[in-house]
Order: sequence, then structure tokens, then C-alpha cells
Amino acid sequence: MKLRVEYLNLKYDVVTRVVDQGKVSGLSKIRQSNEYNILKGLCPKLKHISKQIKEIDKGKSVNKDQLLKDLSDINSVISENYEKLRKKLQDQEIIAGYVQKGAKIFESAKDKSAERQERGMTRPVVEKSWESFYDCSIDKLKPNSLKRNSFDELMEVGWIEGKESDYYVIVMEPKCRQQPTI
Repeated sequence: MKLRVEYLNLKYDVVTRVVDQGKVSGLSKIRQSNEYNILKGLCPKLKHISKQIKEIDKGKSVNKDQLLKDLSDINSVISENYEKLRKKLQDQEIIAGYVQKGAKIFESAKDKSAERQERGMTRPVVEKSWESFYDCSIDKLKPNSLKRNSFDELMEVGWIEGKESDYYVIVMEPKCRQQPTI
């Protein structure tokens, strides 16, 4: 039950983040659609269910039958509207907008890179700067190693494929000045 709620929260977050924060043409139609408004309206109910599950974890008394019914209802509504929204996001106007936005970002990054190189900020200089101020490490991801909780969730849902050992962990920590000893 807890995993299902986390999965629904993840689905909700992904869709609403893409639609709410997207500046691509065509998304305004999706923001105004019934499916999107239904999905946005479910947020308080989803938060309430999450809160009740946390109450169960704390050993508090909760009507589990009602909780399961609520979870089942919200699951079907989210799944149905999520699929409709996912299909709408495949609209050619939206895809073309993202392609155009991606091309602009690529050109901007290329221009900024050329500008930095003109000022002498070549890759070796940047790497030297990182070495001066950060302790860096790159390691293969191992079971029980430091990773975000969302990694396991994304793997369970099937959005990330393969084994943990197929992935790397990159850690950059600022170097701390040593305090003088007296």
C-alpha cells in the first residue's frame, strides 16, 4: 500500500512538473484540460492518504478498509487521467516545441562554451579548479551504497533498467580549510 502511494505521488509529480513548469507551446491546452484539472484536484486526497499511511507506521489506529477503498479509487482516477495526459503530451506541436527548446539550449551551451574557451577556461583549467576546491570521486554504484531513495523507486517502476552496478555515483564535496591548531 505504501509503495503504491509513493508510485502515485511520483506519477503525479512527474506529470504536474512537466505541465506546470513547461514553457512549450501546446502545454497551455493541457493545463486547461479536464484530465489535468482532475489530476491537480487529487493532490489533497493523495496527501491525506500518505498521511494516514504514516499514521499506520506509527502504530496509530486508522480505518484500513476505508483507506484501501480511498486508495483504490484514487489509483483508478490517477491511472485513467495519467494515460489520457500522456497521450496528449505526444501531440506533435508539443514535441516540436521541446525539440526547438532543446536546439536553443544546445546552441546557447555551445556559445557559452566557445566564450569560456576564448577567456581561457578550457577543460583542463576547469578540472584543475575543481581539484583545487573539491574532493571528487567516481565509483560504480554498489548495493547499499550512498544513493537517492528515488533510484530504487524508479527501478521498481521500470523507468531505470539494468542492475545497480550499471550505474555510477559521482560525489563532489567542497574541501574544508583546516583550522590552525594552537
